[in-house]
Amino acid sequence: MLRIMAERCTSQDMTSTLNAHTIKHRAAVGAAAAFLLLLVRHSAAAVIRVCSGGAPQEVLRILAPEFEKQAGHRVSFTFALVTEIERKLAAGERADVVLLPDPLLSALEKTIPLRPEGRSVLARTGIGVIVRTGSKAPDISTAEAVRKTLLAADRIALPAASVPSGRHLTRVFKDLGMADAVEPKLLPQL
Repeated sequence: MLRIMAERCTSQDMTSTLNAHTIKHRAAVGAAAAFLLLLVRHSAAAVIRVCSGGAPQEVLRILAPEFEKQAGHRVSFTFALVTEIERKLAAGERADVVLLPDPLLSALEKTIPLRPEGRSVLARTGIGVIVRTGSKAPDISTAEAVRKTLLAADRIALPAASVPSGRHLTRVFKDLGMADAVEPKLLPQL
């Protein structure tokens, strides 16, 4: 199985340009395509079942037709919130390739059989800060600067606590001693 390892990002990571993100994303996709080709060589299955969170969806859908043409196998995708993928796998849904954050894969390994020799870090993900067009870029150079920026914000949109990045941000708010102060400002998203 593949894994996507989530980690905290530095302020430099969060402010990197879209071009750098695109290059990293394409490299990760190339690695995914190479892995799928290796998988097919060892599989007689005509359909390769892939369960993944939504992040790699666009790129995988672009790569799939070319992969299917070259490999002669069809790829079937299940894209959902990573917690929903985790629930489906724990309930017995079968998959040939699973793309999930490392902590979720580690938890799944305790409840369902996974092939550890097939695990590989495919990509590293980060959490970024987005502001309205024309607004001054916030100072996120230190933990204290992030704290001040968030306390000064009118509203804070973030992923729901049911997804890893939402849970991570909730922990960050607690670690920075500001969970109660930002709670009324939070606009959880799916």
